[in-house]
Amino acid sequence: MQCVILAAGKGTRLRPLTDNTPKPLVKVAGKALLDHILEALPSAVDEIIMVTGYLEEQLHEHFGAEYNGRKI
Repeated sequence: MQCVILAAGKGTRLRPLTDNTPKPLVKVAGKALLDHILEALPSAVDEIIMVTGYLEEQLHEHFGAEYNGRKI
């Protein structure tokens, strides 16, 4: 099963936290916001489609092509 995650916004309301960091990578309780979301996905999800934009290269660096055995 595929899951689409929209992670392309600039996060202007979170500034200055998002001046140099994309909103999905802002730390909450010691880890990136998007890490919390991906860990909460049901086990039936085997592919993640991530729509990126603002500072997307940081998201590619953080997650790569796979997350906990799930293709991104």
